[in-house]
This record gives sequence, C-alpha cells and structure tokens, in this order.
Amino acid sequence: MQLSCDLNTSMCFWFQALDTTVLGDRDDTAIGRAAGNRQILADAITVLRLSTVNNLSERVIERWLMPRYPNHRKLLHAIGWIERSAMASYWSYRESAGHLRQWQKNVRLAQQLGYH
Repeated sequence: MQLSCDLNTSMCFWFQALDTTVLGDRDDTAIGRAAGNRQILADAITVLRLSTVNNLSERVIERWLMPRYPNHRKLLHAIGWIERSAMASYWSYRESAGHLRQWQKNVRLAQQLGYH
C-alpha cells in the first residue's frame, strides 16, 4: 500500500492536466495506475529474486562451515539469519526509495500548487 502513495498523489496532477515534465526529471513520463502497479510488482519480484539467491548462497556457505566448526552451530545460524535479514531489508529499502521520493515530491508540489 505504501509504495502506491506516489501513484495516489500523482492523480491530482493528472486531473489538472499538468505538464508531467514539472513533476520530475526531463525524461519522466506520466504512467497510469495499472502501469504503476506493474512497476511496484516488478520491484517486489526483484527483491524476491535477489533474496532467494542470497538465501540459497548463504545456506550453502553455512552448510559448508558447519562441519568445520561443529561447536559453533548456533553462532553460524545466528550470523546467517542476521545476514539474510539485513540483505532483505537493504534490497527492499533500495527498491522502495524511488517510490518514497516521488511521493514526497508529489505532495510538496501539490501543496505549492494548492491541490491539497
């Protein structure tokens, strides 16, 4: 829901037929709700793909280390869990940051133009 805030705040610009080049970069073009939802889904799939690769590689490394350090199984599990959580958080933040910035730009511009 939060990632769609940039789409929701863009709607007032659509209704006012505001030139979309004012909203962002020179190369920006306005997209509809369906296209925005597809972009959000694509970002989510990217995070899922990256997390899956990271989780599998971390598990392989963990299983490789277990026989070498049998007295530190809990520590290796904890480090693996922390690493997987940190990477998932990083990729989620990285993918959502653009949506958050666009939402904040939309809100500021809408307030400046008197739409909100």
